[in-house]
This record gives sequence, C-alpha cells and structure tokens, in this order.
Amino acid sequence: DNPTISNEKFYVRTRASILLEDGRPWVIRASGLVRQPREIHMEELRRMSKPAGLHLMECSGNVRFAHFGMLSVADWAGAPVADVIDSLKPDSSASHVLISGFDRYSYDSPTSTPGASWIFTLDELKSSKAFFALEMNKSPLSKDHGAPVRMVVPGWYGCTCIKWVDEIKLLGEGSLTTSQMREFASRT
Repeated sequence: DNPTISNEKFYVRTRASILLEDGRPWVIRASGLVRQPREIHMEELRRMSKPAGLHLMECSGNVRFAHFGMLSVADWAGAPVADVIDSLKPDSSASHVLISGFDRYSYDSPTSTPGASWIFTLDELKSSKAFFALEMNKSPLSKDHGAPVRMVVPGWYGCTCIKWVDEIKLLGEGSLTTSQMREFASRT
C-alpha cells in the first residue's frame, strides 16, 4: 500500500556528513559559462521547490554482500534543476553541467575516492526531470541524506545523485570526466 521507505530506513552509502560544519548558511557556487558567476542561497531553492513525486534510488554497489538492500523509494520535493540552470542565464555554448558536492573522509577509504561530482549534458538533466531535493517523505533532508540539498536524477544510479550540493558549473563540449565518474563507470 505504501511503497516509500521511512527516512530512517532509506539506505545510506556515504556518511561524510559528520565532517560538515554546522551553523553556517549553505550556498551553492554557480560559475562557468553563465552570464555572471553567483551564489545560490537555500531560500532561493525553497521558493522554486515543488513536489517531485515518488522516485526509486539504487546504489550502483547494490550487490550480494550488501544483501541487495541499497534500494529505496521516497516521496521527494525540490527545485527542478532545469529551472535553476535557466535562472543562471547560461551562455549559448554551455552544453554540460558539473554538479559537485561536499565529500571528504576522515580516513582513507579502500572502496571510494573522495570527491562527489558528475558531469551531465543539459539534455540529460532536463529529460530526466532532475531536481535539487530539499525534502524527503515530507520532511527536510537529514544530514546523511544530503541536507540541506541533494540532487536526484530519476532513472540514474544513486552515485549520480550528489549529496551536499555546493557547486554548479556550466561547461562546453570536451569536458574531462570527474574522478567519481571514472570510479563508477565499471559499476554503472
């Protein structure tokens, strides 16, 4: 009857949130092929936010030793990525978007490289109806789920759903892949 998973039971893959600084206002730096680089404040995203519906998220590492448990559904709300990008007034040569988020570890990870970022084409983000999530199951995101803002890309693996988004950069053709894209290419 209810396909959603409670926020407390929704799978968590990365727990870098313990390293986040509390108390400072969160901003997203927007730069690259835009009319003018600027900061996007959370209040602006809240004004653009709307219900996004039920979406399933699956970790690209959802394998047997994880008991195939890294798969969950939530009812999301957030600001459509296409609307945010349009507000940046991209240059006509902009064809790709780099989305980055806070991602550091207090120790060396044997399975992951620090640095959460992914490059998408503008068409991929628009056709997937990607959004910057601010709510999950009608509650604000928790730190472990990317608070205050996480990108969700419906139909794509969770490794592309960047947590703690802190940068949007508009790029042209020929952009180099990120370390996260190279790491997860074999899984996805």
